[in-house]
This record gives sequence, structure tokens and C-alpha cells, in this order.
Amino acid sequence: WSRRCGEAGLHHARGNR
Repeated sequence: WSRRCGEAGLHHARGNR
């Protein structure tokens, strides 16, 4: 995941990538 996702997207983005 990229930094542009932000902490809000970090949780679900963490499992995404």
C-alpha cells in the first residue's frame, strides 16, 4: 500500500497488499 492511502486506508489496505 502507498502512503497516500493514509492511516484510514492503512488497515484495509494492509491486507490488500
